Amino acid sequence: MNTILETYLNKLTESMKPKILYHCSSKQNMKQLHSSYNLTNALTPVEKTSSNIKWTYAADTPKMASAFGFQWNDRMGIKFGSISNSPDKPDHKNYTLEIPKKHVHLIMKPCSMYTLDNSTFYIVPGNFKGEYRSQQKIINILSEKKFKSCKKCMEYYKVKVKVI
Repeated sequence: MNTILETYLNKLTESMKPKILYHCSSKQNMKQLHSSYNLTNALTPVEKTSSNIKWTYAADTPKMASAFGFQWNDRMGIKFGSISNSPDKPDHKNYTLEIPKKHVHLIMKPCSMYTLDNSTFYIVPGNFKGEYRSQQKIINILSEKKFKSCKKCMEYYKVKVKVI
């Protein structure tokens, strides 16, 4: 159950939500996505009451989605975000992925960019701008674009990849 604020924000942003969303994955040739993420730290207080919630994440641009075509987390020293000359005004059109040299092998593996219908996805307040998620167990894929590596995918969508 959504909080009143979440319900209000979802209705407000529904009209602004793009018709197509993007999901990048190291798995290729899929026809459907199956909800798999169970990240309790990303849940709202109401959602935390259920331990079996599984999510599928998507983004409003392939640029943003491309950084999630491989498994990673902040503890690995990998950082992803928007470039901005002013910290209080982030530029959501330019993204950089910083990756430690010891993890570069992760972005050298193949990935695919998938397009998805937006109908089961919603914005969660406090998440990355342009990030959506769905509790739908199975989501049909509209199209797939394959890449030889996640690095090539990110470069294709103009994400700056910086090895540190």
